Amino acid sequence: MYGIINATSALGSDPQHISIEEVDSPSVIDTNRRSVTESCQKWKNDTFGHIICRAMPPGSKGRKEFLIVPLACLKGTKKFLHSEIAVPKITRNVDLIVVAQGIWEAVRAHDCHDPNSNFTTIQDDVIALLAVLSKSTRVVWRTSGFDAREGYKAHTLSMNRRAMDAIDYFDLPNFTYVDWGGAILPRCFGKDRISGDIKPHHGFEPRLVLIQMITNVVHQQHLACHNS
Repeated sequence: MYGIINATSALGSDPQHISIEEVDSPSVIDTNRRSVTESCQKWKNDTFGHIICRAMPPGSKGRKEFLIVPLACLKGTKKFLHSEIAVPKITRNVDLIVVAQGIWEAVRAHDCHDPNSNFTTIQDDVIALLAVLSKSTRVVWRTSGFDAREGYKAHTLSMNRRAMDAIDYFDLPNFTYVDWGGAILPRCFGKDRISGDIKPHHGFEPRLVLIQMITNVVHQQHLACHNS
C-alpha cells in the first residue's frame, strides 16, 4: 500500500498503470526487514522496540507518516494497546489502524505463547482493546494468510473465524475486518499457491488483493460517515 501511495504521489504515476517494480521491488517490501533504517526518532527508546516511520511523499494529503509497529504476536499487541489506551502516543491522531493477525501464531506458536494466558484469551483481549480504541480511530482487522504446509490450516481457519465473530459481536461503526485469509484460500496450497519468499509468505497478487480489500472498506466507512 505504501508503494502505491508513493508511486502515485511522488512519481506522478498514472494510478491505473503503476509498474510492478514500484510496489514489489526489494527497496519497497524489504526495507527495514533485516535492519531498521526508518526508525521513528521521537519513539526511539519506546518499550516496543523500533517503531517504523515511513515518510509520506510530497503532495500527499493529511498526515505525513506511514507508521508500522512490528509486533509478530498478539501478546505484544495486547501490551502495546494497553499502553496506548492509557497514554496515547503512537496512535494519537492517526487516521487508520490496521491490525494484521500474524501467521506466526500458528506456525511458531511456541514463540507467541504467553505462560500466563492462552491464545483465545489474548485474542479476545486484543479485540476488546481495539473496540475501545475505535471510539476515536478507524480500526481494520486483517485475518491471517496461510502457510504453504497444510498442517497449520485448521488452526489458522479457527483463529480467523474467532476474530471475525468477536468483531461482529461488538458491531461498532469504526471497527471492522477484511477476511484476506478467506479471499486467498483457493491460492494457498499445493500447485495453486501463489508463493512468497518463504513458506508462510504470499506472493505479489495476494498482497494486491489485501490492498484492494482495505481500500474498499475504508472507502465504505468514509461514505457511511458522510451519509449519516
